[in-house]
Amino acid sequence: MQPPIAKKIPTILEKHNHTRIDNYFWMNQRDEEDVLQYLYQEQNYSNSYFEHIQPSTEQIFSEFEERIVKSRQTTPYLDNEFYYYYSYTEESEYAVVYRSTNSIIQLDSDEVILDIQQLSYGNSYCSVGRIVVSPNNNIVAYTLDTIGRRRYDLFYRNLQTNETTAVNLPHKTSANIIWSTDNETIIYVVADPNTLRSFQVWTYNIYTNVSSLLFEEIDPTYRISIYSTSYKSVVFIASVSTLTTEIRVCNIHNPVNSQVVIPKSEGVEYFLYDTHLGYFIYTNYQAKNFRLLLLECSNNEFPILSKIHELNNLKEIIPHNEFVKLEHVHFFKTFYIYQQRSNGTELLFFSKYGDGSPESVVIPEKEYSISPSYNEEYTSTKYRFSLTTLRTPYSVFDFDSITQESICIKEEPLAISYNKDDYETYRVYATAKDNSKIAISIVHRKDAKLDGSAPLLLYGYGSYGITIDPSFSSERLSLLDRGFIYAIAHIRGEQFFGRQWYEDGKLLNKMNTFTDFIACAEELIAKKYTSASKLVAMGGSAGGLLMGAISNLRPDLFAGIVTLVPFVDVVSTMLDDSIPLTTAEYDEWGNPNDKEYYDYMLSYSPYDNIKAQNYPPMLVVTGYHDSQVQYWEPAKYVAKLRELKTDKNPLLFQINFEAGHGGASGRFSSLKEVARNFAFILNCVEKTV
Repeated sequence: MQPPIAKKIPTILEKHNHTRIDNYFWMNQRDEEDVLQYLYQEQNYSNSYFEHIQPSTEQIFSEFEERIVKSRQTTPYLDNEFYYYYSYTEESEYAVVYRSTNSIIQLDSDEVILDIQQLSYGNSYCSVGRIVVSPNNNIVAYTLDTIGRRRYDLFYRNLQTNETTAVNLPHKTSANIIWSTDNETIIYVVADPNTLRSFQVWTYNIYTNVSSLLFEEIDPTYRISIYSTSYKSVVFIASVSTLTTEIRVCNIHNPVNSQVVIPKSEGVEYFLYDTHLGYFIYTNYQAKNFRLLLLECSNNEFPILSKIHELNNLKEIIPHNEFVKLEHVHFFKTFYIYQQRSNGTELLFFSKYGDGSPESVVIPEKEYSISPSYNEEYTSTKYRFSLTTLRTPYSVFDFDSITQESICIKEEPLAISYNKDDYETYRVYATAKDNSKIAISIVHRKDAKLDGSAPLLLYGYGSYGITIDPSFSSERLSLLDRGFIYAIAHIRGEQFFGRQWYEDGKLLNKMNTFTDFIACAEELIAKKYTSASKLVAMGGSAGGLLMGAISNLRPDLFAGIVTLVPFVDVVSTMLDDSIPLTTAEYDEWGNPNDKEYYDYMLSYSPYDNIKAQNYPPMLVVTGYHDSQVQYWEPAKYVAKLRELKTDKNPLLFQINFEAGHGGASGRFSSLKEVARNFAFILNCVEKTV
């Protein structure tokens, strides 16, 4: 098939006495016939390409299936007298949630809390946002999205009568919900139906069917979330922008009003934890890499600080360290756990209250990633966490605060024989334009060729301070066992080397993110891990912005690029405050209503910088219902690329018309998308089509 040619309807866009002509602006008319016709043409053209490599796609998917333990259960965790776990049957796309009074799994007799597989029937997309059981253990409430737009409906199910009720709310909710301890009130968050900005907190009484507004955030640059800790004395209402936080507290026993604990102060972030000692405060106030403070109080009072500087009067539990970033903290009745990142490595520490002598928790791996697991019991003497590396499947550990030992209670099984010692993982470093050292995490088979002939997949993200830590993927074995090297570029915009690493890759420093990735690609070629004819780049969402930028800057470095749900039309999107997420992200990208930020965005925005040059083979993927990056961004991007690129390399645009930002929701349907992406990657280096 010949690639589709999109019609051009010039739209004049003016700002700061600067004019842009956007020939494809018309594509943002959702559900219009001309738009849908173009999208279907692109989909058909892309499908015709994948028909040629269908045997490869099917083979890869078959390998995925062979590795999966299809019938399996997650590790049970304790929450309020019951052990909960998720169970998959042999062919199910979705799980069934069970509970039991003990940790021994007995599917025939354990109680079904929620059958997500059943909820999915009749829906092409199914995502349960949150499942919460009432304090008396009699009712389960949950939120459900069947479109992929992150707009959820609220339901509750009486576990004694098995009756399910759909709550008729005036507006859709966001994912998270919390029960009041009165066992009849659900606290939930409402999102604006157009911008999807979460801006209101409501309560709903399941017996009176009355909804009441609890709090509204009127500042359009802030969004709201709610949470409670395992201590469960209050509900926290967090108003959050990219760089600033304000948290209110609400009585979880009678949620009728709320009050601010620490007032907003630009650039100050904090997170509150309620405990029997008072409020612990995780904050970056006068601490770029964060520190931990204690605001002491009794159980029957809500402490308030009238001024931000009063934080300096509080007891400091973990001081600031300019070389080490404090990340996660979790509190129990007799001890607490905290996680720090030093030189890119995550470290775990244990401490009892008041003794001032934290102990390091021994981690039995190197170049690993650790993350908190379910820790719902405040009185527990054990802390549960998960561990993985690029070659080690996810493992669940319990750290015992009494013996100070970490015991692996489960390693995620594979259905085939797997020996991690057949693979090697380590870090190498590239040098940035300003001589900064950029870490690259690498994994490959020990018998991989390191003479420049090996294919290599280089992954990157680099935004929001989100660090892409090394983790295992059984699907990735299909590449590694074909001789691929897999690498993660820990570029600026992450927090791999602390908070400053993030700040050096955002706002007016954003170009560092792109040039860092290019430096990593150049280093991998120079050190003969691969060559430009064998190097494929991959990234999604803000990582899709990265892919768009590097394809404009250095298309010659790559044999192929996979761009997933990409944020590529930066200037137009950030000028449109009716689009979801825009106003809340000024602190990340800048506000283009300010000419300085407008000019800087314009210098790197992928859509605005497409030019007449050769581009490598590219696969661009989107979800029609994507609420985070609207479908029209990649649609316009592909149309303009087709217009201007001077090569005959494949440019493919895959649209999932039944999903959003995360792609397909079922476990097998999502694997089919990964298999398709891998088949494209293989073809980029093998060049059979």
